[in-house]
Amino acid sequence: MYLAGYAVECMLKALIFSSIPESRHGELLDVWRRERRGHDLEGLREEYLRSGGARFPREFVRQFSLVAGLWDVNLRYEPRRVPVKELFTFIDAARDIVELVERRL
Repeated sequence: MYLAGYAVECMLKALIFSSIPESRHGELLDVWRRERRGHDLEGLREEYLRSGGARFPREFVRQFSLVAGLWDVNLRYEPRRVPVKELFTFIDAARDIVELVERRL
């Protein structure tokens, strides 16, 4: 579950970087490190939209809400048990998000 959510995080960052000038990449990385916003999936999605990125289809928004609501970077350090059905729903949603983002890159 942690790795599936982390894949979504990384793909969102790739989208953001692809939508802003390369000269801003270092500045943005510094902000993410300093303000610890680099793991906030909702914040990353909003950053992408603010940077001029295209809106996402309705199905993506539903899946994204599911992933963003359940994923937390702390899962890396504090794993928890999740019902199997919830886990597979989460992983399927994360996979669909990654595939959508790949098409946009």
